[in-house]
This record gives sequence, C-alpha cells and structure tokens, in this order.
Amino acid sequence: MSKPVGIISALPDEARSLKQAVNGQPHPIGGSVYHTGNWESVPVVLTTAGIGKVNTALGATMLFHHFDCAAVIFSGVAGGIDTGLGIGDVVIASEVMCYDYGAESADGFTVYTPGTAPMIEHPGDPVYRSKVAWVAKVVKAARGLALPCVRPEVTPQIVVGRILTADRFMNSEEGRDRLSREFGAHAVEMEGAALAQVAEHFGRDHLSIRAISDLAGSNSHEDFPNFLSKASEISAQVVRCAVQTWGD
Repeated sequence: MSKPVGIISALPDEARSLKQAVNGQPHPIGGSVYHTGNWESVPVVLTTAGIGKVNTALGATMLFHHFDCAAVIFSGVAGGIDTGLGIGDVVIASEVMCYDYGAESADGFTVYTPGTAPMIEHPGDPVYRSKVAWVAKVVKAARGLALPCVRPEVTPQIVVGRILTADRFMNSEEGRDRLSREFGAHAVEMEGAALAQVAEHFGRDHLSIRAISDLAGSNSHEDFPNFLSKASEISAQVVRCAVQTWGD
C-alpha cells in the first residue's frame, strides 16, 4: 500500500468538503482527530489542527510521524494581498514564508529563517519552496475545474505565487500594502510556513492551497466569516487535483 497524502486545515469550515469526500475513519490523538480513508483511489489522512503555527506544526508532525504521510497539503482560505486577486480566487503556493520571525533593531525588522538564531550576520533564506513539478501538475489538472462563483458572474482564477504566514490576522490596508511592497506576496495566512518547516525536517513534500476569503483590509473581519465556507469549498476542489496528481 502506498503512503497516504495528508491534508490539514485550521478550521472546521475549511475541512467540511474534504471530510464529506473522504468519509474516513476517525482517530482521536492529542486533542485532534485524524480521519483515514481514500479520496477516490488515493489513501489520505485529514485533520483539522486549529489556527496558527503551533497547532499546524503539531498536526503536521503527527501526519508525518504517526501516519507516515508522503506529503501534506494545507487546504483553506487566506487574505488577499495582490490587488489583482478577489474573493474566491485561489493561490497555489510556489513558496511560503514566515514573515514574523526575525530580529527587531533600530533599522527595522529583519526576517530570518525560522529556527535560526536571529542575531547572526546573515539571516539566511526564509522562503520554503514547494516541489515545482507538483505545482505544475496541479495547475494543469485544475484548468478544467468549474469553480463556483463567489462574486456574481466572476469565475475564480487560479494563480501560483508566494503566501506569507504569521500569527496575526491582517485587518489593515496599510499592513496589507506593506506586505505587498516588502515581500511581493499574493496572500497572507497563519499556518502555511509552519507546515513547510515541519515537512522539510521530515524530508517530505508540502503544498499550500488557499482560496481568498477576504482582502486583508479593514473589512476583513466581516468578509472572512461571510465567505469562509464558499472559499473553503473552492480550495477543496483544487486540493483534489493536488491529491490526484501526487506521485504521478
């Protein structure tokens, strides 16, 4: 039997469509539940880990160590940073980056590679990169999807780009624009880089797929709950393409 693909989400809404598709067996471990089953012909393990980097790192560690997953996908939503994106659009992460780990000085904040000492001269490369060939396969497979419209008569677009992670909910146009200027990112969330960090420790592949639930501005606290469910369903459809193309 081939190793399973892990799928991790932060919130029950993000995982609902996935659990319905898999209908797996529950395994309660350490306060979380891991569902083992098959998504079509592919063995998978699903879990809803909770919000933030620590919860994600715990869930990812279990998926790799206890369930021996070959790769783990994050399925969920994010705040849009790229002004070309709207609610319902999807970002497949070619790379993820933790932007709140580093050193604060009189010259400002310098982002370091998570886990390294944030006082050495060279901060290293803080970016975690997904497997290029896998990303390309997902994009190709997703071209034929009939994604539901969240905005009236606007078909969701799928883009590949950089997603930022921090233990912060972005609810500010000023903050959003700063992230765009400094990091050239497409979206921002609270988990993806933690998954990537754990995956690279285990020598396994990782991929984050996020549908835009809000635009990371002053209305985000209203848009996020309003569009969470619909955006999560869109993300889950693209995640199916990632599961089916893993290992091809």
